[in-house]
Amino acid sequence: MLNYVNEIGSDAEPTDAPLNLPTGAAGEVDLEAMATTLLTLAKRIRVLFGLALAEAGYHNGQDHLLICLVPGKPVTVSALAVSLDVRPSTVSKMLDRLSDKGLVERGQLRTDARITTVRLTPAGEQAQKEIGRRWSDICRQVAAGLPGDPAATMQHMRSISDVLAARLARLR
Repeated sequence: MLNYVNEIGSDAEPTDAPLNLPTGAAGEVDLEAMATTLLTLAKRIRVLFGLALAEAGYHNGQDHLLICLVPGKPVTVSALAVSLDVRPSTVSKMLDRLSDKGLVERGQLRTDARITTVRLTPAGEQAQKEIGRRWSDICRQVAAGLPGDPAATMQHMRSISDVLAARLARLR
């Protein structure tokens, strides 16, 4: 299955042609179409990566949780929830699966035993590296299809992400 995933887009040639963004009657960019396109793009990337994760025996979301963990540094479940933009109960469910695989260990905060901490095991560190390799493969495929300067595109995407993150923080 991953061979199929790796072949998707491999024939695509990068182009420096300008983006043809949908425009309205007054020649303005159709922002709704742009948002829909961004959403579709994110979903397609997630599906591609989901296939790569499934082949390695992981589920969507577990990759992000594992990548949020720093080897040798425990983190609280609530901090993970904030990093992942999910509820602590969702993190707990994800941790159950990862713990069953021996990838993470739970503990308590020394100063407050009511607070659960999580740390990577050596097997979790290996899983983190494997997931990183798979992410890199998918990212190279995506970057190959970007027109123009990938660094400039990345800066634009970060700006959009920052605006959305600030908006979400105010709404929560």
